[in-house]
Amino acid sequence: MCGAWVLPNADSEKIVLLTRNRILISTDRGDKVVRDAGAVTTATLDVVATVAAVAAERDMLQAEFEKKKSKTMIAPDWPELPEPFTFENPPTAARADSEIIAVAFGVAEWVHELAKTWAKIEKQRLARTFLVEFGGRSPRPCPIVAADLTTA
Repeated sequence: MCGAWVLPNADSEKIVLLTRNRILISTDRGDKVVRDAGAVTTATLDVVATVAAVAAERDMLQAEFEKKKSKTMIAPDWPELPEPFTFENPPTAARADSEIIAVAFGVAEWVHELAKTWAKIEKQRLARTFLVEFGGRSPRPCPIVAADLTTA
């Protein structure tokens, strides 16, 4: 994660610099401000689809374990996934000066939890030689699903 920003004034130059080649999580209004500023971002993260992609990967690894398991194998201890959210009911941080800052920090904390969860999944995968074939011997990047903004 690179940061969480609340920009009270639409400063196009600052928006372009902060969002260049980044994956964003933003409100519909925030996406519009970024597009209007002419920023070139990597993507806007689809929160629900990304959590579903992480869950699908975890479930696939569990299914592979089930195929191979024996009495001597220790089952993976998969972490709980963070609940997906929408901006109608966003995560909020307890310590913030305003609601908008609480949401920005809450979303940043959610991203942090998702990253930690993925790291734990990868640790479980890499600890089992028969699961290493699903992505190699190094930790893989978290599966990110980009939002379709063509309807926004």
